[in-house]
Amino acid sequence: MIGVIALLRIFLRLPADGKRPTDTVLTRACTNRQGRLDEALLAAKREIHNVFRLLALANVYYAQGRHAESDVALDEVIETVPDTAAYQIAEAFAYRDDRDQAFAWLDRA
Repeated sequence: MIGVIALLRIFLRLPADGKRPTDTVLTRACTNRQGRLDEALLAAKREIHNVFRLLALANVYYAQGRHAESDVALDEVIETVPDTAAYQIAEAFAYRDDRDQAFAWLDRA
């Protein structure tokens, strides 16, 4: 049976070379949603774009209950690229079900 990630690659016509941010973003998103957090963490660590890696780590660590590590990753994004990543920061807060922060960052985006 063909996997979800393989279907997404076919649908989006993405190469499976692991050298594009979308490769690990798709892998991490799918494995995280499926509860395969160890695989999601590996995918997050393989992310080649620093901001996407930090955002992915923030979400995976949060899902694993490693909230302090999640906070460190998200704080680094907030400190380094708050203006260009405001929408993604809002997504991270939404993932944590922190609606006030999510909407505050959406307003900023």
